Amino acid sequence: MTEQEEFADALLDQISVEINEEHDISMLSSRIREDPDFKVKFDSPRQISEQIISSLRQKVGEFTGIPVSPDVTVEFPELEELKGIKGKKVFATQDAREFVDRLFLAVAKQNRQGIADLVKLDAAKFLVYSTYAKA
Repeated sequence: MTEQEEFADALLDQISVEINEEHDISMLSSRIREDPDFKVKFDSPRQISEQIISSLRQKVGEFTGIPVSPDVTVEFPELEELKGIKGKKVFATQDAREFVDRLFLAVAKQNRQGIADLVKLDAAKFLVYSTYAKA
């Protein structure tokens, strides 16, 4: 295993903890819903957001003084889309923008070789931007 592949594996290991936690939570929620002896019912994040969105729009409008469109919604993107959104929010110089986009895409797809290739391409940029990619 090359040093670059070790970097890629370390980054993917950190991300897998987060992914595994989400999977475990989802699995436990399903089991709780199916258990007839468990009397407490939990709403999903989607249900909760639907219940509070109009109040949130109103409060944001009051706070900012800018009316919020009724078209504003809460979305729950999948991992790949979420990492893409996060990557776009990272401040990067023009020459680093493509690197950041490729890194976040490789992380979202859990593409070990793609990450290792980026380490080979520019280790300094990888060390800087991988901290954002794993968050």
